Amino acid sequence: MVKTKTEIRSIIEDSIRYLRNKISISSAYLFGSYASGTAGAWSDIDLAVFSRDADKMKIEDKAKLASELRLRCHTEVELHIFPQRALKEARTTNFYGYILKTGKKVF
Repeated sequence: MVKTKTEIRSIIEDSIRYLRNKISISSAYLFGSYASGTAGAWSDIDLAVFSRDADKMKIEDKAKLASELRLRCHTEVELHIFPQRALKEARTTNFYGYILKTGKKVF
């Protein structure tokens, strides 16, 4: 079932609050189908977080945090944690650039 804008806003706000207690966040973006307005019944919520802590995190730590977030929100939140420096590395030809161009800044 497609979530309403109000539901998405609430999930994002709760997600950011939760994540800020775990890692530093310099910025966060909603991207993908919910950002573009094309979400369908099987869409997840794509959330990109840029953090100065990302380089220190093991892949297992990122996966655990993503899993905790999905359980907390009771929905499919696809969390992507990137280093803060990735914001400066954003280009039209890379994933960071895609997120910045098509996403909506939520923090």
